[in-house]
Amino acid sequence: EGEGEARREERREESRNAAFESLRRFLCASGGDASMLDGWTSSADVRRAGDTAGNVDVYFHAPCGRRFRSRVEVARFLEL
Repeated sequence: EGEGEARREERREESRNAAFESLRRFLCASGGDASMLDGWTSSADVRRAGDTAGNVDVYFHAPCGRRFRSRVEVARFLEL
């Protein structure tokens, strides 16, 4: 179980980093800039059951506490 949890944490970290970089590029391409993400964080959950077990869901968190599921939701929130 310990090895499985370690691998899940590794996948979460990889997914968070990749998603945040993708969000940064998306916002810049949409007319924003990287500084718009100051104070933002991300989280990730690895699905454990069902047909999509192993997939990772990434969420973006604004400094105000709101949670977003996609880059498009973040861009809308930032009025881009």
